[in-house]
Amino acid sequence: MMQAYRFTASALNLLAGQATSPLENLQREFQRRAATPIDISAVLWFAAGVILLVGVVAVILRLADILRTGKPYRSHGLLFLQLCRAHGLTRRESLYLWQLARKHGLHSAAQVFLAPDVLSRAEGETGCEMAARLLHRLFPPEIRGLDEAASPPCSGI
Repeated sequence: MMQAYRFTASALNLLAGQATSPLENLQREFQRRAATPIDISAVLWFAAGVILLVGVVAVILRLADILRTGKPYRSHGLLFLQLCRAHGLTRRESLYLWQLARKHGLHSAAQVFLAPDVLSRAEGETGCEMAARLLHRLFPPEIRGLDEAASPPCSGI
């Protein structure tokens, strides 16, 4: 069977007018490519790109693992995000709390969840509305020991 194929390939090459076999052409092509110099800078850029891609994927997977498993918090930001998620806050509410914590000079934005007085010092009309909602949601009056009308946020405005 193998000899019949070899004969058929040789016959086709002769009929097509080729004096060489396809394997000889392939050998010549490899020899030609071996003789041309390789552009090292392209290889280095490709290797750097692969290393960078692997690094980025590793960092993303590490952050996803930390968020998924709830490992001990290595940063104040992760603790704040986890607390926002646990309380069911929207992104807008989380961003408002983050900005409020930064405005009041709290070292960790997660301290907002321990200090209801920070929400009581909110400013602006929309800030007061959101602060009132968040104060009622994060620190219900039953927990604070207050009645519903006592100490509303933005009482000075």
